[in-house]
Amino acid sequence: MSDRASFSVIYMSLARSLAGRSSCAIDPVGAVITSVDFRKVLAIGYRGNASGLPNRCDHAGDPCGCLHAEENAVIHCDAPRSEPKIVFSSKLPCRMCAKRLINLGGVQDLYVPGGAADTSPESSTVVDLLGSVGIRVHAVG
Repeated sequence: MSDRASFSVIYMSLARSLAGRSSCAIDPVGAVITSVDFRKVLAIGYRGNASGLPNRCDHAGDPCGCLHAEENAVIHCDAPRSEPKIVFSSKLPCRMCAKRLINLGGVQDLYVPGGAADTSPESSTVVDLLGSVGIRVHAVG
């Protein structure tokens, strides 16, 4: 039996570490997009303000005025739509970020922390939305 950490554990750890770069005071989140063989990190993202704006939470009346981690990762991912991808996020994406991941193309799997894909109405809606286009959601302990 091997004591080697799985790639899913390693990349989830990276997503959680990236959340530490977040300037969002409300809900720091990190995300990683990889190749399906786990050999390449295609993009990273974390919650924060847009480049060039003050590095602080900007939530004027909104629950979060920051760009979301998955959104930033999608913005920075230059892999072709046809290239298969795996996404790791330190939190289940919101519905709009789920749609961004769908539009990125090629996403086959999304890994979130164990318990993040709970049975709340929003969670089940996001999981159902992703599932409707063939993106599988997995919990990583």
